[in-house]
Amino acid sequence: MLGLTLVCSLVGGSALVRADGALSPGMLAPEFELANLMDDTQRRALKDYSGQVVYLDFWASWCGPCLVAMPKIEALRQSIDSDEFVVLAINVDRDLKKARKFLTKIGVAL
Repeated sequence: MLGLTLVCSLVGGSALVRADGALSPGMLAPEFELANLMDDTQRRALKDYSGQVVYLDFWASWCGPCLVAMPKIEALRQSIDSDEFVVLAINVDRDLKKARKFLTKIGVAL
């Protein structure tokens, strides 16, 4: 999946970070909290999904491979029990209107 940075990790415990600040395979993702793209009064934190498999997807409206990948990621999300698996799609657009339009265009459930 070119153009995407994808990380699958079990949530829990603290992240071990290398001296250079990078993560290595098998390390836990560092904690973070972000606003919901469609409602910035709602926030999501990685720790909210403790005990679940979390698929982190970094995407942008201008990313061609994201246009192809997002419906496939959504189909995967719908096929797995939500008590065990969650997709956190992290947008990197500077213009949130374009990001919201992209999601509407491809029909991803929010």
